[in-house]
Amino acid sequence: MVSPGLKEKVPWCTFATMLRIYDDLQKDEYLRDKPYTHSMSFGMVAVGQDNEMGSSDILSIADERMYENKRMRKKARKNERENRV
Repeated sequence: MVSPGLKEKVPWCTFATMLRIYDDLQKDEYLRDKPYTHSMSFGMVAVGQDNEMGSSDILSIADERMYENKRMRKKARKNERENRV
């Protein structure tokens, strides 16, 4: 599984789990009735046994991917609002 913005393969089970958590968050009745929106962003890095990167580098890559995820969702929400008008 290669997801947008990822150059390496991420195990499908990991990606599917994140999507399930995101979907569950959208369906949560407690959060649904709030006067504000809620969201979740995540960044993933596939690391094999032959990895030579340090934990700091891995976290930096995951962090950048999380922010890319946020930017993509923000852009999608903006387009959705513009299409409703």
